[in-house]
Amino acid sequence: MVHGMSYRPLMVTLCLLGMAFSAVANDTPLSLEEMQSTLFVETIAIPSPGEFFLALDKECQPNWTQFASPPAAAATADREFIAIQLGILMTDGYIAVQARDAQALRNTGIDILMLAKKLNASQNLLSRSQSIGDFAEKGDWNTLREELDASQNDVRLALIEQMDYNLVTLAATGAWVRQMGVAASVLSANYKPAPSALLVQPALAGHFLARLRSLPERNRNSPVVRQFIAGIESTLGQMELASASFMAKPSVEKIAETMSGLSALAFAPPAKP
Repeated sequence: MVHGMSYRPLMVTLCLLGMAFSAVANDTPLSLEEMQSTLFVETIAIPSPGEFFLALDKECQPNWTQFASPPAAAATADREFIAIQLGILMTDGYIAVQARDAQALRNTGIDILMLAKKLNASQNLLSRSQSIGDFAEKGDWNTLREELDASQNDVRLALIEQMDYNLVTLAATGAWVRQMGVAASVLSANYKPAPSALLVQPALAGHFLARLRSLPERNRNSPVVRQFIAGIESTLGQMELASASFMAKPSVEKIAETMSGLSALAFAPPAKP
C-alpha cells in the first residue's frame, strides 16, 4: 500500500493466472525467466487509477477538467510506443470520469480502441465501449470506474494470451506514470505536506524500474523505454528523499515535471532510425 493512502489496490495476481492459463492453453511451458518474472509481479499490488484519483480528490478537490483532454496518439508502428500510449490513455479515462466529462471519455475510448486493435488486444473492448458510452450518457460515474477497471483487465489478459508480456509491462508503466504526473501536478500547484504523501511510492517505482530493466534488449533499447527508465530513476530518487508522511515541495515539483514530461514524450512521433 502507498504511504498515507486508504484505497483498494488493483492486484496483479490476475496477471499470474493469465500467464499460467495461456501457457496451458497453448501447451507451452513457461521458461525459467518467465516464471521468475511472474513470481516477481505476483508480490506487487498496483493501485487502480480510479481509487488513486478518488483519494487525491478527497485531499485536494482538483480541477480535473484541465487534465481531461489528452493529446491525440501519435501515428506509429512501434509496439513499445503503442503499449505505453495505451496505458496512459487508460488512466486518462479515469480522469475523464473524475471530470464528469462524457465527451472526453468517449474520445479517449475511441483512441484506446484504436491502439488496442494495433496490438491485437481489442477483442472485448468494442462491446464494453458501448456500455461505457451508455453509462456516460446516464452520468453513472461509479459504474464507469468499474467498467474502466474491467477494460484495463481485458486488454491485459488479451496481451497475456498472445504472450506479449513485455507489452503488459509497458502499458502498466504508462498508466502509472500518467497518474503520478497528474497527481504531482495537482499537489505542486497547491502544496500541502500531508497530501504529498500520496506520491511516496518507492516500492512501485522500484517495481517498474526492475520490470523495464528486465525487458529483452530489443525492447529495452527503444528510445522511449530508455527515457522512461531514466525518468523513473529520477522519480525514485525524489521518493527516497521523502519521509513516510510527506514529500518536500521541490521533490513534488520535480516529479510533476519528470512524469508529465514522460507522458508528453509518449505522444510525440517516435524518431526515425
